[in-house]
Amino acid sequence: MVNTPGVATDLSHISSIAQIEGFLPADDGMKKAFTGADIVIIPAGIPRKPPAPAITVFQYEQEQELSIHT
Repeated sequence: MVNTPGVATDLSHISSIAQIEGFLPADDGMKKAFTGADIVIIPAGIPRKPPAPAITVFQYEQEQELSIHT
């Protein structure tokens, strides 16, 4: 993952044999993130701002995802 060290840390706590690594933009971080990867997770979205319910954020992110794939 690029520029998301917190997300990499969160995912590393999952009980799994998967190797989790996070990368930063410096020193070709994106290239390192994709090299040899079987799965690449790209965390994206907007932070939830109270009082917006989590479902509102989820719906927004779903719409963004659909616009990327169409």
